[in-house]
Amino acid sequence: LLMKAANVGARAAWALGRWAEMRDFVDAMEDDDAGKPFYRAVLALRPGAAADPGRAVELVDEARRLLHPAFAALVGESYKRAYGTMVA
Repeated sequence: LLMKAANVGARAAWALGRWAEMRDFVDAMEDDDAGKPFYRAVLALRPGAAADPGRAVELVDEARRLLHPAFAALVGESYKRAYGTMVA
């Protein structure tokens, strides 16, 4: 429940442009949560900061690596079901 709250909080803070709060929520996420590196990539590119696109790309790649097993399992079950989950 705490991890879900951290994810929702990070998303809300991002929408509101509250970068310090977003960082706090992201720090509370588990290391194996694919959302953590994704939100860290957003923070690396946030307005008003020294953008670090190279770091953002690395973090997005890390999120992809964390998501890969879940998507592989979905595709193994049903391509149609996996497609909807991946695209949505």
